[in-house]
Amino acid sequence: MTLETIKTETLKLRRMELLELVQFVVEALKKQEQISGEDELSPEWKAEILSRQEEIRNGKAELYSYKEVQEELNKEFGFDITIP
Repeated sequence: MTLETIKTETLKLRRMELLELVQFVVEALKKQEQISGEDELSPEWKAEILSRQEEIRNGKAELYSYKEVQEELNKEFGFDITIP
């Protein structure tokens, strides 16, 4: 299988499948590069990330689009902070 085939097939994945793939690739890179223990997340951060992932999966998290966040920040700070 070529890299181009993998890229093409990746675009067909659903969001959660893509996130799982990203996590797999990150773990594969860690193993390849043999990242030291000080680069690892603390158990507390790992638990927080897993908790947030679960909230998203279960539909309990309130998610916002980039546009919504941008509009709220612009309103909050009183000037246009649009990032292209």
